[in-house]
Amino acid sequence: MFLTWQFWNALRFPMWRHPIFIQARKQREKVANTSRSWRFLQVGSLVAISLLFFLFPTPAIVTSLGIIVGLPVLMIVFNGTILGAIWVTNISATIAHAHRQHHFDLLSLTPQGAYGVSWYLCTGTIHRHNWLRSVYRLLSWVIGLVLVLLALAGLMLIVGYVTANDDIIRQAQANVLRDVINIAFIVLALWLDHIQSIVISALLGMMLPTILKDKVQLRTLAPIIYLMIQLLTYLIVLLLYFVITAIMTGIWGTAFLVSTMIVSLTLISLYLLRETIISVLIRWIHLRYDVFDYEATQFN
Repeated sequence: MFLTWQFWNALRFPMWRHPIFIQARKQREKVANTSRSWRFLQVGSLVAISLLFFLFPTPAIVTSLGIIVGLPVLMIVFNGTILGAIWVTNISATIAHAHRQHHFDLLSLTPQGAYGVSWYLCTGTIHRHNWLRSVYRLLSWVIGLVLVLLALAGLMLIVGYVTANDDIIRQAQANVLRDVINIAFIVLALWLDHIQSIVISALLGMMLPTILKDKVQLRTLAPIIYLMIQLLTYLIVLLLYFVITAIMTGIWGTAFLVSTMIVSLTLISLYLLRETIISVLIRWIHLRYDVFDYEATQFN
């Protein structure tokens, strides 16, 4: 039930002084030389974009403005998924690199075993350049500020509702208050999505190198598998939202608390669904690394 927070706290507060963690955190991937095909693709893309602006200026400008406005919004809403796709690739690549260099088997002979080595490589990769801490601090600050503003707005609406004499004004303020409460739940959902998405990416990054041995396949399939899990999660939650809405409105209609109950139940469904995915990944990791639950707790 609380696996999310157990692993999230373990990711945020790793064993900073462990040698494997330190080595993984400082490790830098070698940048391969740009191939001719990649250069050709870059030049071709630039030429295609230039021709698009020259031949179809209006659609090109509208598309560009949509990307400029929409891309930051998508990055804010799906920041956990974006970071998770990057980290699941880097974590799996780091562990696979240790296998190819024959360091992993040697380190696995130490008391922490293969699972512990993978965990330290995982946490070290996530904490490179302090990305996890920096992003989470920024996200926490933004979400905290938004929730404070929503709380102030809700308080003002409650006072206005109590002191208003006109029923029409009171109903309008009640409707706005309901929207403010629902927005607060949505903000909490974004925060929860950020945390659970990163936990899933870490666990998936530890598991995939035990299944995919080829370097190219691993780097190609790791983000695809992760994004498929994320997409499936969002689709299931969306379906549950429609089912919950149909049931709740069918029983109680459109009362004040109905929409708030719908959003809160959807948020609970998101948490429980992700918690189930995390539990399945943990069980699978334990099987792949041949460890018992009590042995794994010493690392998280």
